[in-house]
Amino acid sequence: VTLPSHLTAAEALERLRGLAREVELIYYIYLVDPAARLQGVVTIRHLLLFDPAARLAEIMRRDPVSVRPDDTPERVAEVAEKYNLLAVPVLDAQGKLLGVVTVDDVLTQMTTRAWKWKVGHAP
Repeated sequence: VTLPSHLTAAEALERLRGLAREVELIYYIYLVDPAARLQGVVTIRHLLLFDPAARLAEIMRRDPVSVRPDDTPERVAEVAEKYNLLAVPVLDAQGKLLGVVTVDDVLTQMTTRAWKWKVGHAP
């Protein structure tokens, strides 16, 4: 889920309510500028704990950890483990948010590759 950083916590929660039926899981809210460059990240917990009138730009974690599109599943897993993340944003060279890789995505990719290797090397 992406939102502009000028929203208040209350406005963000209201938008999330509207998205709740469309989105399976919401781990983090990614805050982007008009060019879709990642500015920061907030959690739903942040939205609930901070003053409803607080702007997301004031409460967001700036410079969030990210990966590149060509990073391996192993690299994404390392980043997720090191920073205790459930999802990792994927940015291009200009910092534009291209998508998000969840821990579930990484586990699926890594176990599929391991299984293919194991089957290919069976006695």
